[in-house]
Amino acid sequence: MTFRTDIHGLRGLAILLVVAYHVHLSRFSGGFVGVDVFFVLSGYLITGLLFKEFSTTGDISLVEFYARRARRLLPASAVVLIATTLTAILILSPLEQLNLAWSGLTTALYVSNLFFLREATDYLAAPPENNPFLHTWSLSVEEQFYFVWPTLILLLVRVLKDRRAWITAIAVVAVASCVLNVWLTDFAQPWAFFGSPARVWEFAGGALAALVPITIRRGRQAIVEVCTAAGLAMIIVAAIDFDRNTTFPGMAALVPVVGTVLVLACGSESRIASGLLRARPLQWFGDVSYVWYLWHWPVLVFADVLVPDLTVAGRIGFGLLSLAIAGATRSLLEDRVRFAPWFVARPAMTIGLTAALTLGTASGTALWRAGAGEASVGASQARFTQARDDNPVLYADGCHLDYEHVTSPECVFGDPRSATTVVLFGDSHAAHWFPALERIASEERWRLVSLTKSGCPSIDVAIRDLRIGRRYVECETWRHNSLARIQLLEPSLVVLTNAHDYVEPSAADAFDPTAYPLEAGADLAIARTSADWLAGLARTLRALGGFGLQTIVLRDSPWPGFDVPTCLARQAWRPWLYADGCRFARSLGIRQDIVQAEDRAVSASRDVSIVDVSSAICKQEACDTIRGDVVMYRDHHHLTARFSRTLAPVLAVQLKRRAELVMPRQ
Repeated sequence: MTFRTDIHGLRGLAILLVVAYHVHLSRFSGGFVGVDVFFVLSGYLITGLLFKEFSTTGDISLVEFYARRARRLLPASAVVLIATTLTAILILSPLEQLNLAWSGLTTALYVSNLFFLREATDYLAAPPENNPFLHTWSLSVEEQFYFVWPTLILLLVRVLKDRRAWITAIAVVAVASCVLNVWLTDFAQPWAFFGSPARVWEFAGGALAALVPITIRRGRQAIVEVCTAAGLAMIIVAAIDFDRNTTFPGMAALVPVVGTVLVLACGSESRIASGLLRARPLQWFGDVSYVWYLWHWPVLVFADVLVPDLTVAGRIGFGLLSLAIAGATRSLLEDRVRFAPWFVARPAMTIGLTAALTLGTASGTALWRAGAGEASVGASQARFTQARDDNPVLYADGCHLDYEHVTSPECVFGDPRSATTVVLFGDSHAAHWFPALERIASEERWRLVSLTKSGCPSIDVAIRDLRIGRRYVECETWRHNSLARIQLLEPSLVVLTNAHDYVEPSAADAFDPTAYPLEAGADLAIARTSADWLAGLARTLRALGGFGLQTIVLRDSPWPGFDVPTCLARQAWRPWLYADGCRFARSLGIRQDIVQAEDRAVSASRDVSIVDVSSAICKQEACDTIRGDVVMYRDHHHLTARFSRTLAPVLAVQLKRRAELVMPRQ
């Protein structure tokens, strides 16, 4: 297959977009589409090489193909995997290493996309943004494509002898995968993002570009230039216009994918491509695109660990450092192995060595996890490891709902025969108050009913959940069902509490709650502002008031904003490296705009009071995250069950003070 410098420049453009996104250049908030460009390029190049081999030799050698792929991809990826592992062992706590070792193992086995798919659908999982192996999900998707696609092409050329039939078959695969992608994006977005079947259409789009080339005929140069310019514009527009709120992949992915296909189809004959994509800087970035992709993300993740509050300028600096490391890796390792005569002449031996290296790295990461597991339960680390999993019993017994379910089971605690029923209603932050409320219910002989759901506020707002990548319609259904359940229960008290991060923050002097009406709106739109939260809370309180119920709005607990068990574990594990205390400013942990919205909504409602026990959690401006031997938070915002129980006396006093007429002691 003829080397095309415009494709090499497109590689350079793609890696620049990805790195720009990861260093947080706001102008390229959609730079993640560079990965989609890579997928299309891979489909184009691999398919073109396979069909060229078939047209030349009459067959396709799978051994030769996999040997070429191994020489191209494995040496650098193995070095980065080993370097990342050793760095993690040096600077990270055993608590962190436990999870990273699993992702490292799946990276070594080319299935890390499945690991991150599982993490994306687990509400309790650690944020993947802190994982130095996160970027390998796309490499795993590519490896899985390389594993399956050549065999499919071999079967295709042996069964179908006509080029049009080949094109039709690949087009059918592309359409089927694209439809699957769009459907999954609407209903199970992580499967669309990380799953190989839902990404095949991007590779297949490149394959079609390889099989349907455009050749210039007289008078058609203008068409070629428009085609190339349109393709480049689609890629750049997506990189600039898309952001983390874009529903992706889905239909949005068509923009960069179709744009790349257009450039591939027309770029070889385009003067625009000659002037831009064949420029020497882009060619050089194309040379190092693979190794830079490998290095840049772990370097940025470890930079965030070692340099808290890293600025964009600092991230750019570390991005350039990773570029220098990538350049050295390419010159000292990648090219030498890739073109080594000994390996080129022995494809079977290359595959054997590849299998051995894969087994070795996988075994090494497995041993790493075993060591981290042992260290995590040692004397200095055990309480932090336990805090990570210190969830309310609601999670284990199925009373706290995950994303999919919309009807809470019959979960009754305290005294089931009590005449005093209290309902806990809200999201996972309501759940983290459950241990305190359960202790109160047992002591006061109340009947406690729990209605909680992950990522779903009891406030009447529509939200777009970033974990599932779409509007969280199951939340709205659950909220409706829960309100109906509450009406039937006729409780003495409803305790309503939620996390405060569903809407964008407003500066205290920029949010005037009195400027917004409290009347119920029409159909819900996605809530984005503090005013939306105010209106939604007012609607919920009005509904509960309409049932004749007394309600307590329990203020959200202060947020540290960083992973507390991780911070404490690091300090205990490497005190010489992490000198600063794991404390946070009270003023930064409480959303004042949400406080104002709650005050306004409650003041306009009957039989509603506010309970605020944040002073019992944070007793001064600098808030602690560990009290005695009790770790207070299990992540960056949820209270541990153990600490929540210690707050029961303070919470009980507040609740009974504001609801003493309707909550007699039995």
